[in-house]
Amino acid sequence: MGLFDFWKKKPQEAASSKRIDQEIYRKIAELLTKDPTILSNLELCFASPQRYLDKYAERYDERGIGSQDSEATIVWLGLTDELVAGEQIIELDWKAEFPDFLMSIKILADRYQLSLETDWFKEEDSIPVWCHTLDDKWAELGFCVGAMDIDSDSYVMFVCPSETLRELMTLGQKINQRFDLAEKM
Repeated sequence: MGLFDFWKKKPQEAASSKRIDQEIYRKIAELLTKDPTILSNLELCFASPQRYLDKYAERYDERGIGSQDSEATIVWLGLTDELVAGEQIIELDWKAEFPDFLMSIKILADRYQLSLETDWFKEEDSIPVWCHTLDDKWAELGFCVGAMDIDSDSYVMFVCPSETLRELMTLGQKINQRFDLAEKM
């Protein structure tokens, strides 16, 4: 292969790499929601991050994100915001009080008919401790409280089967994003 052929192949490889990233984001989205409206909205985000940023500029402005930020950041936060808006995941400030946490996480737990008892918790604890309690209670059922790291002082959480979280963690590593148990965030 000559030098010219090498450079000729480069754009094709870059395009291929971009498709792979879109596919990974698509798989992540499909693991976190089955809602066709959310998945449809995310297609624009994955295919054209800049157009998506322009369409939802106010949402990004609130997070201090703009066109100067990377496409990866735009897509990651677009995924987050679509899932929050569609009530598939929750985002709580790090200092959220127990009643807010309980009300929000209950909505997610109810989707899987997971029990949630207030006497399992100490109100003075924090989100990671409350999530650890839920992980312990739901472990035998194969469920946990997962989280996405969005590099902020909030917790972006969801309830899912433990196996799903393992898949999300693997996919996240492929795009340099972090999923983990919420108790570890």
